[in-house]
Amino acid sequence: MTQSANYLAEVRTLIAKLTDNFVDSSTVMPETSLSALGVDSLTTVNLMVSLAETADVDLEDYFDEIETPATVGDLCRIAGLFADGKASSSCT
Repeated sequence: MTQSANYLAEVRTLIAKLTDNFVDSSTVMPETSLSALGVDSLTTVNLMVSLAETADVDLEDYFDEIETPATVGDLCRIAGLFADGKASSSCT
C-alpha cells in the first residue's frame, strides 16, 4: 500500500466517523467533492483538525500553506503535508 493510499484510507475513515457513517467510505474517491458527501464547513474544519492531531502537528502552523479543501483528494494532500511537510503529496 502506498503512502498516498494510506492517506485515502485515513480520510475515508474520518469522513465516515464525522458523518456518523452516513457516507459509505468504500465509494469515496479522491475526486469526490466534500459537498457531495454532505460535508459542511464545520465538518471540514473538524476533518482538518483530526488530520493535524493524527500527524501530531499544530494546524495553525499550516494556515499559510493550505486552502480550504473541496475534495477528498484535497484532504489527502493536507494529510500528506502534515505527515511529511510536502505540499505535493497526493491521493491516488
